[in-house]
Amino acid sequence: PAIIGDDVWCFGTMDRERDGGHPASCHQELAGRFGIRVAEAIRTDGLAADCVYEFVFCCNPTRALGATASNAPPLALGQPRPSQ
Repeated sequence: PAIIGDDVWCFGTMDRERDGGHPASCHQELAGRFGIRVAEAIRTDGLAADCVYEFVFCCNPTRALGATASNAPPLALGQPRPSQ
């Protein structure tokens, strides 16, 4: 995948025994080794409330020379399912 995301602020583990004492080891592996971007704190409650379970995820991060991260408001394009 080009990007993976979650709805919490901490992706991965903060357990030093599991990550070998390396903070943000998931970020290091995904971004550094495989070039996969990580999106955190993506709010999905509105999509779930509207019964949107499949959507196109659009993200346009701010480009800043030397930056390793930026705030980027995501956009979801989807069709709500009819209520059952």
